[in-house]
Amino acid sequence: MKLPDFLPAAAQQLSEPSSIDLAQRIQRLSVPTPLCDAPIPTAFAHRGKGATPIWLLHGFDSSLLEFRRLMPHLAAQQETWAVDLLGFGFSDRTISPSFDPAAIKLHLHSFWQQQIQRPVVLVGASMGG
Repeated sequence: MKLPDFLPAAAQQLSEPSSIDLAQRIQRLSVPTPLCDAPIPTAFAHRGKGATPIWLLHGFDSSLLEFRRLMPHLAAQQETWAVDLLGFGFSDRTISPSFDPAAIKLHLHSFWQQQIQRPVVLVGASMGG
């Protein structure tokens, strides 16, 4: 199984087909933010097409893999994004000096400005909500 290089070695042990499929689709983008001088490498997955995108935000101490079963169903009908919250999942945790709610919000807004740039339907689990 070919996974992105930035995923941890343990990801090679994924066995659930939906987990493997989503892990293979994860990308990482350097997102400039006002939080720090260096852009923040941010993990995300993007699938589907449609007028109003759906944006999936995972819960505390999790990753976008939380949506491994839901994302394919949503993407069959609508453009769907899943993004790792600042400091969680497969996004870089070493660059930003802060991981408080304001920093997470600013990071997500910066990602939205760079990638999505239009209104979304926001779906959040736990802290992502």
